[in-house]
Amino acid sequence: MSRMIENIEWPKRREDITFLILSYKIKVIEELNVNFPKDIDNPLIIAKSFASGEISLEQYNECYENTFDYIDKKFGFRNFDQETLIYRLGLNLLSAHENHDELTVAIDWFIDLIARIGLDLSCGEKIMNKYFTFKE
Repeated sequence: MSRMIENIEWPKRREDITFLILSYKIKVIEELNVNFPKDIDNPLIIAKSFASGEISLEQYNECYENTFDYIDKKFGFRNFDQETLIYRLGLNLLSAHENHDELTVAIDWFIDLIARIGLDLSCGEKIMNKYFTFKE
């Protein structure tokens, strides 16, 4: 999948990139029927609310910070055991607005988390083919 990611043809506008990545992640999470822990605000609902314009970037960022802080306090930020992976997947879903210079890293992280959790990677690849245009 890394080769696919490296060959994505990105839109020119940063905002378009943000929403393209976010819509891809939302679709994958929905298709995989991921259920996030109840002790955090549901990242899927938050991401969908941001993508639809129901909440602002500031509110979206606040949800990211709250989730980050929760993971850090509950597990320690360097902990990557099985229990923490679903929380990290939620954090990833809330980070579509992050540094656009590291786009492939952000998507790689998302795919890596799906694999570590043991979810179907082929789903992410199929959806990637629908959402992205690739360089010739």
